[in-house]
Amino acid sequence: MSITHPRRRGLRKHGFGTAIATDGSEALEMANAGTFNLMLLDLGLPVQKIPRDKVTYIYIL
Repeated sequence: MSITHPRRRGLRKHGFGTAIATDGSEALEMANAGTFNLMLLDLGLPVQKIPRDKVTYIYIL
């Protein structure tokens, strides 16, 4: 079982919608294409080199 499944279950139980990316490139595409109120990120997600014009500002709390 992936580390994402318990978190997804818990968030959905409390009425939150969820989306899961399997790698950094997919996460970047999702962030640029969608509207999210919160993103939980694994900073170790594998990602290919990102072109500078595709960089999205991510605020980490």
